[in-house]
Amino acid sequence: MVVGAGPAGRALAAAAVTASLDVVVVDPDPDRAWTSTYAAFAHELAPEVPRTATMARPGVATRRGGTSWLADPYVVIDTARLQHSLRLDGVRLVRGRARTLSPTGVDVPGHGTVTGRVVVDARGALTTGRTVQTAYGVVLGRYEAEPLLARGDGLFMDWRPHHGADPGGPPTFCYVVPLDDERVLVEETSLAARPGLATAELRARLRHRLAHHGIAEAPDRPEERVRFALAVPLGRAQWAGRAPAVPRIGAAAPVVHPATGYSVAASLRLGPLLAAALADGADAVDLHGLIWPRSALATHALRLRGLRVLTSFGADETDRFFAAFFTLAPHHQRAYLCGRDHPGATMRAMAALLPRLDPDLRRTVPTRAMTRGWVSR
Repeated sequence: MVVGAGPAGRALAAAAVTASLDVVVVDPDPDRAWTSTYAAFAHELAPEVPRTATMARPGVATRRGGTSWLADPYVVIDTARLQHSLRLDGVRLVRGRARTLSPTGVDVPGHGTVTGRVVVDARGALTTGRTVQTAYGVVLGRYEAEPLLARGDGLFMDWRPHHGADPGGPPTFCYVVPLDDERVLVEETSLAARPGLATAELRARLRHRLAHHGIAEAPDRPEERVRFALAVPLGRAQWAGRAPAVPRIGAAAPVVHPATGYSVAASLRLGPLLAAALADGADAVDLHGLIWPRSALATHALRLRGLRVLTSFGADETDRFFAAFFTLAPHHQRAYLCGRDHPGATMRAMAALLPRLDPDLRRTVPTRAMTRGWVSR
């Protein structure tokens, strides 16, 4: 039984059907169209994952000038085709909102208690009271977006202070990514904040940024609004390696990278892995071990410390930090930005960054990373 029909839930359900399992999916509206923009570095995705655009040279523009180029291509996933490919044919759909979950049953108002051998929670994560990533974006025509592209085919991050905000205020960057040959998503993004930056503030900053580049406001442009939790707590028992009664996947797990917000690529990889284990008779404890091997827990703990550092920065510190980060060798960038279960590589990337920071950050970053606080709970 899979509770939730987002990317993580559908990836597991579709793979489980392929593995000849009987599958139940519980969701209030399992057919609703996905409207979010999903993207990932190319090497994270299986070849069959559909794409609409590729940034061969994703760039990072800093506040103080200059642009760094990432070594790995960055791809935009074709959301509609992805949803269609994760088919629910052969799945029993229970259209309702789960009220309570147990290891072998789900209470769904109007349907009673639906039972199964294993229940998996893929309902996502609440954002209230948590560190979140928020964004507000609009879709421009390719020619119209040209002034924003900075010599490349897209900007992974644009920290240039063209948003009109108080330079001492919460830092945001602009994400400039082609959706296809004709459309470009331009999104003002707050990487990590608690509480999250409001949509109204992000919209105002984006309008100012577009005006700076001579792009006129147009009320009929398609919009995108983003808000999701970066730090969904793991219980103490899970940190100690003990499985919860009901295993969680996707943002509920949390599979979300604490310092970047990436999760879809990891969820798509986990679906077939978990389905194969279930077909071999795995139980909830086995599934949790696959989702959270010790190496993944160790990596997650390191990245939570990275999130603690990011949320302590003002705009200038953020800019100086990323200006240094993107001078790292590609394998160090990749180790920190991608994957879930390589703590040694993640730690080496963090160690390699330290001498590249300016003296002030070199003194403060380790202290902030090691400070005990909400992230460790």
